[in-house]
Amino acid sequence: MNKAIIVGNLGADPDLRYTPSGTPVCEMRVATSSREKGPSGKYEDHTEWHRIVIWGTRAETAAKHLSRGSSVEIDGKLRTRRWEDKEGNVRFTTEIVAFGWEFGPSGGTKKPHANGRQRHRERPAEEPIPHGTDQEDLPF
Repeated sequence: MNKAIIVGNLGADPDLRYTPSGTPVCEMRVATSSREKGPSGKYEDHTEWHRIVIWGTRAETAAKHLSRGSSVEIDGKLRTRRWEDKEGNVRFTTEIVAFGWEFGPSGGTKKPHANGRQRHRERPAEEPIPHGTDQEDLPF
């Protein structure tokens, strides 16, 4: 099973773009933090950054409701893409393709639910990456 769930904060406003065929795609960076005991025995904070990609109408919804600093829970799957940079070097990017999310009171403009979180779960994920989408079609 390929499933990823992360809870963190957006490091910047979502970046909404459109493919040449007009499909909306939103890219976000989410930071997650943990505290671990280091070699010295003292606790150290560690931050991990995650690339999030949302497709279709969900992309437009995310761009509308989320902003830098928003507290979010992302639900999706891991995907690794292969691409070539400008110099012709082969690169790989691992990202989470999101199909649902929730955001806390600090994120978005809608009134949160009683538990302080606004839900944006949109299952089933019927709007995956369009078939035949190549690296050249991605606007980032």
